[in-house]
Amino acid sequence: MQRSPHLLAWGVVVFWHGHGSFFDSLKANYGLSLLILGQSFSFLSHPPPITL
Repeated sequence: MQRSPHLLAWGVVVFWHGHGSFFDSLKANYGLSLLILGQSFSFLSHPPPITL
């Protein structure tokens, strides 16, 4: 039995409504990793001075 993308999306929607706060934190973590990924890509193309 193959996995259907629609079934997967439906499961995500049900999971989203079932666990809103968990999904919000998951979404925040996903956005954070995208931000870090974007930062590292921009760092590779032109490294900025390191400021912490």
